[in-house]
Amino acid sequence: MTLNAVKMTAGQIAEINYEAEAAYPKEACGLITGLKINSDVLRVVKIVPAQNILASETSHRFEVDPRTRINLEKEIRRTEESLIAHYHSHPDHPALPSSTDLQNVHEPNLIWIIVSVNRGKSQGLTAHRVLYDKSGFREIKILID
Repeated sequence: MTLNAVKMTAGQIAEINYEAEAAYPKEACGLITGLKINSDVLRVVKIVPAQNILASETSHRFEVDPRTRINLEKEIRRTEESLIAHYHSHPDHPALPSSTDLQNVHEPNLIWIIVSVNRGKSQGLTAHRVLYDKSGFREIKILID
């Protein structure tokens, strides 16, 4: 599949922005479920905020609480939804994948949604796919529904 876009509502984007601003100056994080629309577009169904279990150690790293992941996977079992992405914020940095993000790619099929938060205010949201050889990321479109 050549994924080129993810479709989100303005409300879903606002929810991610809210979570990112609330976590500032730490990184926010969460999981995203969705459905395949066609061969190159996925539609977001649900935004699931998660505790950043690294927040007490650092302001510039994230790790989704595993309990959130387990509970979400149980919830979507036997539905058409699947885990399609995760999101996190970059406090006082651009909404672009960092070298640390690339080092922490454990599931290359997930979309990376990144929101920049400068001085406590959301400044932009981007979506990225990991390249097949895991040498970097490729930005994909965010379509607003």
